[in-house]
Amino acid sequence: MGLSIKRGDDFFGAEAVMGDIWSAILHAKVVVAECTGRNPNVFYEIGLAHAVGTPVILVTQKAQDVPSDLRAIRYIKYQYTPRGMQAFEKALAATIETCRGRKPTLARRKLRSSAVVHQN
Repeated sequence: MGLSIKRGDDFFGAEAVMGDIWSAILHAKVVVAECTGRNPNVFYEIGLAHAVGTPVILVTQKAQDVPSDLRAIRYIKYQYTPRGMQAFEKALAATIETCRGRKPTLARRKLRSSAVVHQN
């Protein structure tokens, strides 16, 4: 697919973590958000992605882990078993390809072309 993967907890360095995460979300082609376990940081990052127009793919093992205000968005429910993970990989790959085929909105193109992340 020609994509690289970065997790929110992969960012280390002297700069503020949120600046790195903001920049990664802004420049990402797609964000895959694991909702299983209802991690508040994940939901914050979903909000950032929505705010800048980055496509978000929600994935979860349990439908109830997707907050009610996000359930209107399609999500991929998977089972953490060998067969379930095979089905998940196929569904995720197809969904990523669909997202990559969409053109970015004008607002997103402007944000990406003029983005400067300020650090305090």
